[in-house]
Amino acid sequence: MEESHDISLLYVEDQPESREFLAKAFRHRYPELEVHVEENAEKGLEFFRRYRPEIVITDISLPVKNGIQLAAEVRKLQAETEIIALTAYSDSEYLLDAIGIGINHYILKPVELDRLFGVVDTSLARIRISRKVRHQYTIIRKLSQAIEQSPLGIMITDAAGVVEYANRELSAMTGFDRDELVGYPLFAGEVPHLPRSVHGDVRRTLTGGNRWSGEIENVRKGGDLYWESLSVSPVHDERGNITNFIIVREEITARIRDRQQIESLNAELAHKAAELETTNRELESFNYTVAHDLRTPLVTVKGLVDLLLLRQSAVLDPQSRENLAWINEEIVRLNGLIGAILRFSSDARKPIDKQWIDLGSIVREVAAQLKAKEPLRQVDLAIASPAPAYCDPVLMRIVLENLIDNAWKFCATRDVARIEFGHRGEEEPPVFFIRDNGAGFDEKNSDGLFDVFRRTQGEGAGYGIGLATVMKIIQRHGGRIWADGETGKGATFYFTV
Repeated sequence: MEESHDISLLYVEDQPESREFLAKAFRHRYPELEVHVEENAEKGLEFFRRYRPEIVITDISLPVKNGIQLAAEVRKLQAETEIIALTAYSDSEYLLDAIGIGINHYILKPVELDRLFGVVDTSLARIRISRKVRHQYTIIRKLSQAIEQSPLGIMITDAAGVVEYANRELSAMTGFDRDELVGYPLFAGEVPHLPRSVHGDVRRTLTGGNRWSGEIENVRKGGDLYWESLSVSPVHDERGNITNFIIVREEITARIRDRQQIESLNAELAHKAAELETTNRELESFNYTVAHDLRTPLVTVKGLVDLLLLRQSAVLDPQSRENLAWINEEIVRLNGLIGAILRFSSDARKPIDKQWIDLGSIVREVAAQLKAKEPLRQVDLAIASPAPAYCDPVLMRIVLENLIDNAWKFCATRDVARIEFGHRGEEEPPVFFIRDNGAGFDEKNSDGLFDVFRRTQGEGAGYGIGLATVMKIIQRHGGRIWADGETGKGATFYFTV
């Protein structure tokens, strides 16, 4: 178990036996936690105001002020607190109140310790992740402040050498306003604040992925000459591609000052840049981790609902059985959404292995699979083949599966659906398209069509991740994708690779 020092837990329970039993269980299970116990909501709220524990566990049925009210007060005081509610009632009104307040977990009594400990473990994991994110944010903020307030002139460019940022010291050193520096194509040609003799050497060194440094005599905007030490460093992503350049300039007119100090500062900047890359990678995988960890409590909830339906179905009224069935459907839907998120993260990170393939063959295979699932559907398929494309066959199958599945789904209301795959080979690069006569969409609302969780139709039309996955894969191939359509008259999706 990971260390959880400095994390405190408040447990509020008016029943002495339950209070003593669970308090003892918490202290035994989590000796590293600071466990505090109170007998009613008033005392619990007073303790929370003073010490702000990260986890609050409360019984719902408390005298005077119940646990829902306590939770609401806690949420107002500190939004990120993990709140776990215990109750002997499965009343839907309580559940709706808990959801509305933002209670993290809702556990029925009698409490199963393994279930409760699992929930607490999940809360502890979230608290640790939140602390790590806050720590990384603090580092990034300090790095930004350090660069802006640095006594050295600092510029950051994109991979093409276009200036994206210049700190105030660089502006003061050169005499150029920041607005004159930002947006300038630094390596594209001659610029007034970098001598002609340096350009060729800088370009050759940097295009090779190397760091360039030197000492040059330069001229300010007003015409004054001065000496400066200049260092240009490429920043690489995790695949080794250059994403940015960091340019550090120091005036050394009086004499060349303390070379070792300059090199140390450059090394520190490179180290901070590497930390920033690591932080970005961690944040990129954060959604994947959270989605993956959500599946365990979902499986538990579904198992409990199934068990209740199996053992108590005979004594449940029709409305209760219908409600339980609805819960099961929502669990299945949420589990599907989590799976879609996991696939989206996984597909976005798959390496690209390009080769020449026939997209028409893949479309036929995907269509055959859909036809096998719904053999009675009347679908008129028109598939152009061969349709050669230089791309990754695995990732392109994901693209075509999503697009064909969308067309198949939104043609469901047609007596005879028509789906066409073709390409305009006379264009360069070739434009491929998938056209259907289905529900279509209103082009006035087409902004964000490829955004995550954006759905082209209403409820039940999917998770809003398929088109986002398609967009990311096409972009990774260096291509583009767009669509046109009309409500009730179908849609056409175009893409290049």
